[in-house]
Amino acid sequence: MKRNSPDLSNPTRRNFWLNVADGALFSTAMAMVPVSILLPAYVRKFSDNEYLVNLVTALFLFGVTAPQIFVARFLDSLPRKKPLMMFTGVIQRLPWLVLALAAWFIPPERATLHLVLLFTMLGVFAFSCGANIPVWLVLLGKLIPERQRGRLMAWRQMIAMGLAVGGAAVARYILKEWAFPHNYALLFLSFFLITVCSYLTQLFIREDHDDPVHAPPGLREHLGRLFHLLNHDRNYARYVVASILLTMGGLYGGLITSYGIDRYGLANRDYVFAYITMLSAPVGMAALYLFGHLGDRHGHKLNHVWSAFFVLLAMAALRFGHSLPLYVAAYVLIQIAVNTEIVSRTAILLEFGGPERAASYVSVKNTITAPFSLAAPLLGAFLARRFGYDAVFLVTFVVFSSAVFYISFHVHEPRKARHGKQEKVMS
Repeated sequence: MKRNSPDLSNPTRRNFWLNVADGALFSTAMAMVPVSILLPAYVRKFSDNEYLVNLVTALFLFGVTAPQIFVARFLDSLPRKKPLMMFTGVIQRLPWLVLALAAWFIPPERATLHLVLLFTMLGVFAFSCGANIPVWLVLLGKLIPERQRGRLMAWRQMIAMGLAVGGAAVARYILKEWAFPHNYALLFLSFFLITVCSYLTQLFIREDHDDPVHAPPGLREHLGRLFHLLNHDRNYARYVVASILLTMGGLYGGLITSYGIDRYGLANRDYVFAYITMLSAPVGMAALYLFGHLGDRHGHKLNHVWSAFFVLLAMAALRFGHSLPLYVAAYVLIQIAVNTEIVSRTAILLEFGGPERAASYVSVKNTITAPFSLAAPLLGAFLARRFGYDAVFLVTFVVFSSAVFYISFHVHEPRKARHGKQEKVMS
């Protein structure tokens, strides 16, 4: 019997693949200009201060997480979520055009101006991402069935990793063949253009019906409702504690890039970082395929454990390995850990709260972890400045070991816990 081609007229299937295309393109741009790898190298062109190097990661993580609890307050008052997603999407993309123009036209001798523009634009990008995430997540929960979400995340990242091989090859060529700062200007412009393409795919996502509209609560009432979740859902509260531990493990931030520059003389060999992305892509694709299906079948908690385990291996390689190949391998392991966690961090929160309460569950978790995402890289910079890079890697290893233990023995798979409650009620 002849197999029919995918029916893209089906709204669910259409939205599934449009979300895949959007995420794949956006992730490709992030792979070409990885915030935690390449932007610290860009900062090192103007300063070797560890706090400025790790401020890249601190500002990005804080900006992504902090606004979410406030945006979630207004979501119930919106009958449709797509317009707000599109608006914040515009703000996400414009900073990269500004950075491209600045890198091309402003002389590199004006280091302070470059750094001010970088951190300002990175802040705009990060906070617009933080405003966009709860809107996108609620829309995703509304449009995509539960059992397809892990596969959607896996497809997004797998396609992105495939595209990232070519993108990283282009980035490597640009960084190697073009002089600074024009090489970075071209990369920032590439980021802008690719994410504009991802934005265009969002235009075709269909949100066919309105949600019930409720007046937004007062801020105190809203915060009270959200933090009531921690008392009402004890398993979720334990997951938030685990998330704090994982966030505090981010001491290394952009310091791994700085470490490579200092130890292996990579100051004028930025293309090595693009080469790392190239190596990460095929291994990442295999991991994404495996952990996407593993999460959909058995739940997404286990993927958090695997992600932390890969970071532990990376820290061991950085602490005890003293060669460039081991340094590259450690960075590849970290990228695998990030991709493994990406597959499940959204899906597991949807399983805690369901689509209708997804924004609340995401916002509480991300807002509580936001101060730690800001503090951890700055603490890492202090450790590096006072005791050296090895201290950063050692403390990170201890924190992630604690996180693995806590998640394994104290956090229950939310899908199984929810089904267990339902069976108990029915009996």
